[in-house]
Amino acid sequence: MALSEEQQRAIQVATTGQRTNPNWHLFRKGRLTASNFGAVLRSKRVTASLIARVLGQQQALDGVLSVQWGTMKECEGVRAFTTATQMQVHESGLWLSQSGLLGASPDGLVGSSAVLEVKCPYGAREMTISEALQIKGFCVSKEGETFSLCEEHPYWHQVQAQAQPLRAPQPPPASHTATTGKPALPSLDSLPSTSSSTSTVASTTVKPFTLAKLTKMPAEKQPKITGRLCHYIVKSLRPFSIVEDTYFRAFLSELNTSYKVPSRGEVSERLLPKMYEAALQNLKTELQEVEYAALTGDGCTSRVADHYLTLTVHYMKDWEMKIRVPQTLKAEVSQTGDNIAAEIGQCLEDFSLKGKVELMTTDNAKAMVNATTSAGIPLSLGCFAHTLNLSTQKAMNVPTVGTMLAVIRPPITFFRNSYLGKIVQKEKQKALDRPSHNLILDCKTRWNSSYMMVERFVEQYPAIVAASFDERLKKKDSFKKLQRCTDKDIERMEHFLEAMKLPYMITVAMSSEKRPTSGQVLPMIDKLEVHLAEKEEDEKFIKDIKSAIRNDLSARYQDDARREFLQEATALDPRFKGSPIVTVDVWDRITNKIKVAQAQVQVKKEAEEGGAMPQLPLQVKQDGLRDTDTPPPAKKAKLTAMEEIFQDEDDVMVTHIEPPLPVRLLIQHEILKFKCMPKLKSTDDIIAFWGGESDELPLLSTLARKYLIVPGTSVPSERVLSTAGDIVSAERATLHPDNSGPDL
Repeated sequence: MALSEEQQRAIQVATTGQRTNPNWHLFRKGRLTASNFGAVLRSKRVTASLIARVLGQQQALDGVLSVQWGTMKECEGVRAFTTATQMQVHESGLWLSQSGLLGASPDGLVGSSAVLEVKCPYGAREMTISEALQIKGFCVSKEGETFSLCEEHPYWHQVQAQAQPLRAPQPPPASHTATTGKPALPSLDSLPSTSSSTSTVASTTVKPFTLAKLTKMPAEKQPKITGRLCHYIVKSLRPFSIVEDTYFRAFLSELNTSYKVPSRGEVSERLLPKMYEAALQNLKTELQEVEYAALTGDGCTSRVADHYLTLTVHYMKDWEMKIRVPQTLKAEVSQTGDNIAAEIGQCLEDFSLKGKVELMTTDNAKAMVNATTSAGIPLSLGCFAHTLNLSTQKAMNVPTVGTMLAVIRPPITFFRNSYLGKIVQKEKQKALDRPSHNLILDCKTRWNSSYMMVERFVEQYPAIVAASFDERLKKKDSFKKLQRCTDKDIERMEHFLEAMKLPYMITVAMSSEKRPTSGQVLPMIDKLEVHLAEKEEDEKFIKDIKSAIRNDLSARYQDDARREFLQEATALDPRFKGSPIVTVDVWDRITNKIKVAQAQVQVKKEAEEGGAMPQLPLQVKQDGLRDTDTPPPAKKAKLTAMEEIFQDEDDVMVTHIEPPLPVRLLIQHEILKFKCMPKLKSTDDIIAFWGGESDELPLLSTLARKYLIVPGTSVPSERVLSTAGDIVSAERATLHPDNSGPDL
């Protein structure tokens, strides 16, 4: 069936955009296109691969590096031609011959009788034209000062096919090349197609060619994109070399062909240092206005034996908690208490924090504790997660516990290292309806991993026993050690899990909480003391575990200054203000701390102005909500670790408190009003609470800011060092500290 000139032009318009347009792929199928002319003419015989290529059935080439390179650079070639010749290039779709059997898709239409084809040889991507001419079989030759396409090269046949059968196609109307409207599609029923598909394919007008030709990137856009790129590299822990990756560059070019990707050296030597200095200056400026701040600190040794000290600073700005990393320094001297104190003192000086930090949370290393005091910080607080780990490690050292763990490690090691063992285990899990979980092998320095190992072993024990009777494994000598595990051992493991569940949940809660405040330390210790109390029905195995943890934990946090601070932090935490830990003496100390000159002046001023004393809430509903509050939804979500630990207390709600007789001091009114307010649940946002009540409780909220910023663990600084381990990995162990520091 012959095509009219109108149908030829309609197909060309409908396929504009070429590889980004589904119609282009549809109309190319089953037709001999110009890109295949060379392969057909040079072929000595008809092969299956040649037929598949002509019919458009060969495997997609989008993943081929040379194809990606050509696609990425095509628009640059068009722009270079336009700049050099000052001639307009129109976008082109698929042009079919009058017979409908032949087709060509030039890269552009120039004037009324010329086509443009852009070639970007991948093999010559890093060569000059003079160097590329030395390549045997290169597509271009030179005679004198004239360059021409080699007639022996397949590209020559492609260009000839584009020029001859198309009968000098006229450029499409301006409306067809504009990006503001979609070209009208001809009815597919009226157009011949060798495809058996009857589905209707919509046109697309999103074409990088057109965008690159008609628009240019605004001058202010280039630095913004570069800033986002550097931010991505830092936050996603990407290597600097990613900007040189061919696929990454192709991705950026597809998004915007006008964007110039910076080099690796430019990123590491100019852009990131500049961004780091700007962020550093902003942090220093912000910390100058801070009234109170708290620190956490920790140290680690890298793969190449370099020691690093990192500090995090915690402060509030407009009732929003801020956590920043002022420094992660490579230690050039021995990390004694005095040397660490000097480093901390320098940080306080550099960031205008002297006199603003009253407490620093660290691990329990003696050098860190001594350094805190020497640096002029009044009080240091041991990381509760680290403290709990030290106490629970005492339980891991109980002989019967060590024996229990030694019994299960061999079969766990077998299943983790044996390919056949894993297959059999999966089969038994499916047959016994066990969760499809892998066994866990513990790390002896992290007690919670031992808990997880025992928990997973008990869960999978039926599948493990079933696997032990499998003929494929019975002959394995390394598997026979499983026979040492008896029902008594499993019963002991279940008791172990019951005794250690609360310490495990507390470890998870303190490590995963976004803001593990110091106010929750004593309530958790109180929970542990109740949980670890010996019971008459406890067997000796459990009594030994409880006694080991209890004896070690009882010696912690006994220093008067630290304990008083934690008691006051608990009192000002609306989740735990009703705890037995918060006695009258605690409220008296808080009262004395609030009775400063500024508070007295404020009270006197309000009295002179006749300010009325704030009214106390008369009643709290039984469900713990005020009369104006909206009841919570009935659907209950899965409890978090914090909710599970304090579930019994969260369910206890204040129903009604009669206000006392009028008191003389405003501070006593605030304390009483605070006591009468509903207790928050363990997972509620206490900072949002104090931010919302700061107008009602101005004196208490001011003091609360000092306590809320103090973390109960040094997890924030430990996370920084964990990130450092991801940056200075085995593959990047030689990364210089000057480069890793700004990334952190």
